Amino acid sequence: MFCTLRSLRTSRSLVVKRGFSAASPHVYEVGASDFDVKVIKESARVPVILDAYANWCGPCKRLGPKLEKAVQECNGSMKLAKLNVDDPENAEIASRYGVSSIPHILALRHGKVVDQFVGLIPDDRLSKFFQDVIEG
Repeated sequence: MFCTLRSLRTSRSLVVKRGFSAASPHVYEVGASDFDVKVIKESARVPVILDAYANWCGPCKRLGPKLEKAVQECNGSMKLAKLNVDDPENAEIASRYGVSSIPHILALRHGKVVDQFVGLIPDDRLSKFFQDVIEG
């Protein structure tokens, strides 16, 4: 299951504030102004998972907490950067990474995409995704 940006961008009336656990230093929001530092440079130190989402996206709301929990359980061995693709400031980044449907999850190491998936995936595949990213 996934949301197609083109078809759902007009659903502004469905906007719901998406909350995430800001208590963890390993989970943070990014935008065009800090993307290079918080994603590209940080991915040279540890893998960074990029969560391209929108507040109105139902599948994003279901996947987000799973991503956050998995990253928090890694205790700093990876980071989760959340990119709101509905923010016009972030359109160029979304385009650069080929985000046309959400949720779109990318794993970056040393500034390069090493794995990715679009939409909701079963928990066993999500676990395998994280395992593969950690093992590099």
